[in-house]
Amino acid sequence: AIALFETMEATLCLPYMMREMKSLTEGHIVAELMLIFAFAYMIEGASGFGTPVALGAPMLVSLGHDKFGSIVTLLVMNTFATVWGAAGTPIWFGLGNISGLSEDDFVEVSFKAGVCLTFAAYLILPTLVLPILCPVQELKKNFLFIILSLTSVMGPVLVMSFFTYEFPSLIGGMLGCIISAVLIRFRVGLKEYSHPTNERHLKISTTSSSHGLVSSLRPDDPLFAAVQNNCDKNSDDLKECVDNDEDVEEEHSPENGTDASISEESYNVDSKDVEVLEDADQVLASINSVEAALGPRKSFAEGYLKELIGRTFPIWGTVLLL
Repeated sequence: AIALFETMEATLCLPYMMREMKSLTEGHIVAELMLIFAFAYMIEGASGFGTPVALGAPMLVSLGHDKFGSIVTLLVMNTFATVWGAAGTPIWFGLGNISGLSEDDFVEVSFKAGVCLTFAAYLILPTLVLPILCPVQELKKNFLFIILSLTSVMGPVLVMSFFTYEFPSLIGGMLGCIISAVLIRFRVGLKEYSHPTNERHLKISTTSSSHGLVSSLRPDDPLFAAVQNNCDKNSDDLKECVDNDEDVEEEHSPENGTDASISEESYNVDSKDVEVLEDADQVLASINSVEAALGPRKSFAEGYLKELIGRTFPIWGTVLLL
């Protein structure tokens, strides 16, 4: 579990998957949650020990979801795959010390758990888990997609649980990720999701100033405002941009004979915002370093599949190892 997490960090697999997920879902909240569910199922089957929560919760937070809700959602999602976590460790290791149990008994435990968890997933996930982060109205509108995506995970899990106690979660999660991605790509069962004006989602498809990782910052973030205010995100210093904002504020000050309400209303920055702006250079340096390492998003003609296979090696390499 720790090796997988560290490898995904070192190879930039996680930032790459974040970029691809944002580009694929285009900020559709239901698509994000179901794709994360399949991803968590696969990671739990490969490494177990809570790794899906360690990886999935930060992914949801980076997409703009509530921190506490993201953690709770991933913890509950993780329980649907725990039985077969880390290639069936809870079964073969947890029950292995009980005398009189054979391999057939382990398989029986597996398929009984598969039946119960499949039924529970259809019952609990749409009604109790997804509403933690997603409005109920959106769940109703996209109910067909939820069922199809859920079936793409739990169907293979149920079938595999009748034959093995090691790989139901791993196989189900892999197929679920692929099928869910196809459903999202062709918008099967997905209704249009209109974002509010202050919505946290911004599409990331390239590394340009308008669609790069900088665009994933919240619109109400002072750093976002500074970057969008005719600033070059590759500049070494944002002080010039901040100074420009201060000049504009002086122009609207009472001493200059302009309406003071404009200044108070438009430039009400508290101490926390000032601290964020002071650290702007470091934040942008980190963002730029990640984008520079990933490079621009490639098309199929430019070797997209090759990059996909290479970047996701920590995941499918672990699957082959198992």
